[in-house]
Amino acid sequence: MIIAALVQALSAVMILISPTFIGTAIAAGVMGVGYGAYMAVSLALATDLLPRVKDHARDLGIVNAPPPSVSSSDRCSEPASWRSSADSGCSSSWPASSRSSARS
Repeated sequence: MIIAALVQALSAVMILISPTFIGTAIAAGVMGVGYGAYMAVSLALATDLLPRVKDHARDLGIVNAPPPSVSSSDRCSEPASWRSSADSGCSSSWPASSRSSARS
């Protein structure tokens, strides 16, 4: 993990040395390599800490889980064309013209 962090720090130094578009693009590639290595090692270490081998996939799925959805009361403030059919009980305050034009 230390080497991955140093590779990421190297990308910042590269930008300081050559703050051009090409230099920044190359530094972004170096940063991606460092970040990818860091994340791979991080997940490998997290896997070692999990209690049961048969549950690793389920437990690591939480890492990529989406955030909790917006509450239904907040979703009622969106235009009807943005809501799913499950939110059809919302009374919309959006003008009818915006609803009809978004569907066509």
